[in-house]
Amino acid sequence: MITPKVSTERKLVKIDKNGTKHWQVDACPKCGGTGVYWSRTDDMTCWRCGGTGYSPYIVKEYTPEHADVLAKKQRERGLKKNKERLPQEIKYRGFKDENSSIFIVAGNTYPIKKQLSEAGARFHSWYGWYFSDAKDAKDWDTTEIKFSDIYTINEYFTVVAKEGAGEIIEKAKQKTNSYKEVGA
Repeated sequence: MITPKVSTERKLVKIDKNGTKHWQVDACPKCGGTGVYWSRTDDMTCWRCGGTGYSPYIVKEYTPEHADVLAKKQRERGLKKNKERLPQEIKYRGFKDENSSIFIVAGNTYPIKKQLSEAGARFHSWYGWYFSDAKDAKDWDTTEIKFSDIYTINEYFTVVAKEGAGEIIEKAKQKTNSYKEVGA
């Protein structure tokens, strides 16, 4: 056991208007004040304090009431951010909005992936090849899947797959009708 070069005890610096206590700790938080930190590329000298063991930092100790206020503000910021990102999250999943549909191309699509791409289809790791517009999908063997069939938006404004969504998508991809010849 290596003995710390610097005291690891906390010193009270101030108490602010919210009752938050600000403590100063002189010992390096990386090496615990020893100056030694194991590393594959170094000679075990702590990179944060340079081997001195001294790298002061502040630790804040919140009152329970103030901690609750800060947590509430953080949740509100997160919800606001999620709400702003919701349209992009829906579009990332291939849908125009939460009331739209996609048209999943059925069967083995590997041999015709170039034709699908040229026809305007997009590939998604879960759905396989799909079209966002019905007019583009009319020449292909597709199954319509609505956003509300496979996804839901939770109270945190994030898109969540519904129970059984995988089975719905697999059924849509397994349809056995043959493809129409493109350009024929």
